[in-house]
This record gives sequence, C-alpha cells and structure tokens, in this order.
Amino acid sequence: MGNDEFVLISSEPAKVVIGRIMASLDQPYTIKGRRIPTNASIGYLTVGTQTRAPLEIVADAAVALQSAKSAGGKTAHEFTTGLRTELDQFQNLQIDLLDAIKNGEIEPWFQPQVRLDDGRLHGAEVLARWRHPTRGLLSPFHFLPAAERAGLMIDLDHAVWAAALRYARNWQDEGVWHPCISLNVAPDTIADPHFLERFLLALQRSGLDADQVNVELLETTFISGDDDIVAINIDSLAESGVAVELDDFGTGFASFSRLAQLPLTGLKLDRSLVSLLPDQGADSIVRAILALAAELGLQVVAEGVEQRTQATHLNKRGCAVAQGFGYGKPMSPNDFHKWLQINADKALDISPDFAASA
Repeated sequence: MGNDEFVLISSEPAKVVIGRIMASLDQPYTIKGRRIPTNASIGYLTVGTQTRAPLEIVADAAVALQSAKSAGGKTAHEFTTGLRTELDQFQNLQIDLLDAIKNGEIEPWFQPQVRLDDGRLHGAEVLARWRHPTRGLLSPFHFLPAAERAGLMIDLDHAVWAAALRYARNWQDEGVWHPCISLNVAPDTIADPHFLERFLLALQRSGLDADQVNVELLETTFISGDDDIVAINIDSLAESGVAVELDDFGTGFASFSRLAQLPLTGLKLDRSLVSLLPDQGADSIVRAILALAAELGLQVVAEGVEQRTQATHLNKRGCAVAQGFGYGKPMSPNDFHKWLQINADKALDISPDFAASA
C-alpha cells in the first residue's frame, strides 16, 4: 500500500497471524555485513459477514495502525470506533496547535525546586500548559504527542522558553526573586542545527544571565540518531555558561559513558525511584546514583518528593535539591508570582499531613 505499509487478509485468528509476523521480524537481518534491526506496528480488525467497501476496511485498519505507532510502535492495536474518535481529536489538536503557539495559548508553568540542606528556594522547573479556548487547560500528556507528530516541538519549546524568561526577568526586576529556571528541551529541539542561535537570542533579549538558566535533556535524546548535532549543541551551551542536566535519570536509556563524555552539570533523579524510598532496594540504587554523581561532580535533583521522610532520607544521602508536590505543584505565572511573594525568602518544609491529604 506504500513504501513500508502492507495489507494482509487471512482466515486465521488475528493473534496467530500477528504473532507469526512479530516473530519473523524479531531477529536482525544481516545486510552487507551490518546487522539491521526491524520491527512492525500493526493495526487490524476482524471483518464479519457484513458487506463493506474494501477502502473502508483499509481505512479502519489504518486508524488502528496509527494508534499502534502513537503508542511507541512494535505493537498491534485492534480497531474500535473509539480509536477513530481519538484520532479525530488528535488530528484536530495538531491543527489547533500551530495557532496556539502563535497566539500565546501555550503557557509556562513553574514548579519550585528546594535545597534540601536549608530548605531555601533553589529554582523552578518550567512546564508547558495549553490554555485551549474550548477544551480548557490541557497538560503536556494531552498535547505533546500531537506536537511531536505535527513537527511543532521546536517552535513550541522556543515559545515556552521565551515566555518563561520574560516572567523570570519581571520577577527579578520587582525584587521578588533572583531567578534560576530549568527549561525542558525535546530531542527534536536539541537536534536542531539552529537551536543554539535561537536559544541564546531569547536569553539575550530576556536580560537574564546564562548562569540563571538550566537546560534539561531527556535520556531518550541520546538514542535519537542525531548524536553529532546533539553533542555539538550541548558543548556549545556549556561553553556559553548554561548548565545542562540529564532529566529522568534512572529510567535506563542513557549509558554511563555519556555522563563522562558530555559537559553535564547535574542529574534529575526519576520519581519512580524517589516514590519507593526508604525501601531498601530503591535506596541502594539511589545511593549508587548519588555516589556516581559525586564522583563526576554532578548536582542531583530528586523529582516527585511528596513526603518529609523522603526529603530527610535524600538529604542524608547527599542529594542537593528536591522538587515535588510536597513543596509545590506546578503553578501558573500569576499563582507562582503570589507564591514567590510569600515563600521566596523562607525555609520551606513538607507538612507531615501532606501525604494524607494529597
């Protein structure tokens, strides 16, 4: 049906056929001395005795295929009418996103980061929210996949950063806070050849100094296939005085060699490990990561800290900074401004009643 799309009609049960296809592609092929891995995303449906136009059947299978690809690929999804509704909504989001970025509907929200040794405000992570005119406030879970599929992540990232930098500079000018903000960078964005020029221009226009900004990269950035450009951009950021942190560390994608090769300044300890503390197994992994970070001179920020026992435990282990609902949820610029006026100069702590009320 296309370059890499095929239609198969079979009287066998779907799971039997799918299992055979997946098994046949499980092992890499050797081509001219190179081992080439392959996999398949499959969309399927069962056709009964009712009469249906062939193109309608193929269209339904294509909807299921799109769902399988959106789930990360290498899987099979069966067609349902609900999938078509979801696809229609997904496509509408893609169409709306371009105007949303231009019209400033994508907002920077701020979540505080706290130093564990003294409870003082360390900085804030910037997180995107979409204030949709008809659907209300949307979290990244609802629109980032659409942005990725539409090729809009680069423009979305830069729009969020520019707005966040403006807010941060305003708070600095008011004397409310000397900001230090962490900006998330998508794999597509850090692999953009024009990334550094656009980023530094936005930073210059904001009036903030380079050491007031951190850039957070996902571990998956380093398996994107654009390693050369990514490495050049990371090196250039570091040379410009911008700190670079590796986000969600502990989820298993980044190799340890990367930590030594790249000019990183810190790690974000994934919430999946923090949530288990003080469990002995999780504690062993956390201690190993903190020891590795200390050897490499990297600061560690723990994500998802919600309980005082977690914060105390991490502090004893040598973790420098924590963020999580225990200290503050992501807030709109107006709400964060109010939060800063009250808390910017205070020693912050997690209420012992937070876990029971959260």
